[in-house]
Amino acid sequence: MVVLVTYDLLKPVKDYEKLIDAIKTYANWWHYLESVWLLDTGSSAAEVGIYLNKFIDRDDSLMAIRVTKDYEGWLPADAWNWLNGKTF
Repeated sequence: MVVLVTYDLLKPVKDYEKLIDAIKTYANWWHYLESVWLLDTGSSAAEVGIYLNKFIDRDDSLMAIRVTKDYEGWLPADAWNWLNGKTF
């Protein structure tokens, strides 16, 4: 399953490193947009969100949501190739 993760970290000088390192613990990920990641994982969106919540501050926002085959957008070909190669 593919899970989309997006976030807003609100402090003016925010250290994204811990959150990004946590996202990269998922073996198969794609990152093209600034605060959007796609994870190909056996974990549910809820499990991903609960795990990543440990790496943000209480005033930050984070959303994890399952991606379905119903999507559209403007991305480079390699992004679409990655996404189109996944199982939904």
